[in-house]
Amino acid sequence: MRLAPLLLALVVFSAPALAEDAATSVVILRGSSAPPTPWYEPPPEPTVIVQPVYVPVYYPMPGYGGFIHRHGHAPSARRSR
Repeated sequence: MRLAPLLLALVVFSAPALAEDAATSVVILRGSSAPPTPWYEPPPEPTVIVQPVYVPVYYPMPGYGGFIHRHGHAPSARRSR
């Protein structure tokens, strides 16, 4: 009989959920609920435009090392000590 008040409380508090018609009944959702329907029109999908980007090369690329001859140059002026 110790559980009788608990059972009575559950029945009394759950009475509004046991409505006669579906319009006034309470719906309990479990888990992830569906997103609400927006009241506005969603924005249009963006248009993706692919454009090549040309970056200026100020220094020779490492792959061009075989074509650039850097040896055999002499200093422009001799230093006298």
